Amino acid sequence: LPYMIWVTEQAVMQAHSEGHYNATIFRYPGVYGPGAPANPEWSIIRRILDSRKHFIVSGSRGLGRRAFGQNAAHAVLLGVDKPTESAAQIYNVGEEIQYSQRQNVEFIAKLLNHDWELVEMPAALAIRAYRGGSAQGGGGGSDFDITKIRTQLGYQDVISISEALTQSAEWLLANRPEPGGGIEQQLGDPFAYDAEDELIRAYAEG
Repeated sequence: LPYMIWVTEQAVMQAHSEGHYNATIFRYPGVYGPGAPANPEWSIIRRILDSRKHFIVSGSRGLGRRAFGQNAAHAVLLGVDKPTESAAQIYNVGEEIQYSQRQNVEFIAKLLNHDWELVEMPAALAIRAYRGGSAQGGGGGSDFDITKIRTQLGYQDVISISEALTQSAEWLLANRPEPGGGIEQQLGDPFAYDAEDELIRAYAEG
């Protein structure tokens, strides 16, 4: 898949160089927020709704570079507003401030007034129970460098990460995915609480 994306980008830029149109490519990471499919925050929120007392995290694991929907749209509008600067450029898009998985979990738990114990494990173990911790639903997304879009187009987050997560959580509470349905399958999260509890016990004993 990454190779095919590269081939597509090259084809778009070739047509640009031949004068068929003006092109700018924006490389999006995981986009989250109201209306976004498979928001990884649901893996946290459903466990809170289910009154879970433990949550498995990998403390060193980041979520990868992500973008709240309005921030992602803002990046494109900057390119529209600055057509000369953005012509024939390729930009990585993402928010300036990024939370780790643990920070994400702590913020949402505090927002929803939920107390639980965070059980820290190596990522290789944590991902077996909770795969919603990255934009890709797998092992910690890529932390793309956004220096270029910041320096050339003046990108800055228009929605802070705290407001973005608050809006995301409120939307998910009002639009709860069906248990076991398509959204949860996209997340790759089985919500297998018995297996999680067994993993916690085995890790503590080990």
